[in-house]
Amino acid sequence: MIGMKLTRVWVADYVARMQPGVLQHSIKALHLPFFEFCILHSKFYIPPPPFSCQIPAFRFPSSQHHPGIRPDIPVNPPRPVPLFRLLVASFVIFVSSAIVAETIEWTDHFAGFKSSYFSALLFAIAWLGLVLPLNLIVGGLYHWRRWQRGRAWFVLGPSLLVFTLIIAAELIDPPTASARFQHDAGMPLPPSAENVQHYFRGLGVGGMDEYFYFRCQPADTQSLIKTLGLKPADGARPPDQKTLPPAGFPNPQIWPAPKTYRLDDQTNGLFIELTTDESNRQVLLHFIGK
Repeated sequence: MIGMKLTRVWVADYVARMQPGVLQHSIKALHLPFFEFCILHSKFYIPPPPFSCQIPAFRFPSSQHHPGIRPDIPVNPPRPVPLFRLLVASFVIFVSSAIVAETIEWTDHFAGFKSSYFSALLFAIAWLGLVLPLNLIVGGLYHWRRWQRGRAWFVLGPSLLVFTLIIAAELIDPPTASARFQHDAGMPLPPSAENVQHYFRGLGVGGMDEYFYFRCQPADTQSLIKTLGLKPADGARPPDQKTLPPAGFPNPQIWPAPKTYRLDDQTNGLFIELTTDESNRQVLLHFIGK
């Protein structure tokens, strides 16, 4: 008996909600007593779902159903990258710029990579003195103001900028033979130069040990000697300017009547040595210094 009454209440509630205009007709048709109608529409009554309804699929909260939720902020925002990891990445990028630059500049790239430890050490000291304090200030501001956006870019920005500028400089002015000769001698290669060979290796901070070999007209050889301000060599090389020529370069000692010209500029720390043969057609030019 009670079950039948409850069934009538559920059916009446379903009909009333689906078609509010037939509420009175439904009560009369189902012969509901007055107290059942009061229970049905009481604020303490929670009607059961209609028989044909289905449980809706779960949806994440949205601003449409919950005005208190901002649509641009996820319900569970991702955790920011720890500051320590960002500092390690910044250090690696900054130091890598020195290693990559020296590897590109050397003619023997593998030898340049092996010798880049000194430049990497200098860049590490520069990072500790310049970039690290700036990164700590940025990290402190983000922590104090509880900011989230852009922290990684602000921390990695200085190192990425240095790395980009160094790589761009190597791409814009690549260490080719003609470019290096223009940089060292302050003049282009002789117009008649042919069979050009070039070898570069670094010496300490900004130092160089560079060789050029080419064949040219005798007039170009004399013009090169005059432009560089070279004088005929008297005696052997200075003790601190003795380096071995790279493998594969011609040996001027076997040339007929070789002649040597030198410039030892102690003020600017530059040493230049030019060796040519008797006909002034073969030239071996050596630069040591800054």
